Amino acid sequence: MGTVGVTNDPASDGLPGWSPDGQWLAFRSDRGGSWVIYAVRPDGTGLRKLIDANVLEYWFFEKMDWR
Repeated sequence: MGTVGVTNDPASDGLPGWSPDGQWLAFRSDRGGSWVIYAVRPDGTGLRKLIDANVLEYWFFEKMDWR
């Protein structure tokens, strides 16, 4: 199975992780000019901003696990 895109924003979206119930995909993005953690449904709907990630330490992105 190949990679499927769920966002179409030209920003740097990445480091995805599934919610424990499998209903959401969380990822980091720099859309808007600063790092933010978002969640979106697998079909690309329901985009939600979760937290401004620019206040988090860099190590958070390297060890992100949403389970």
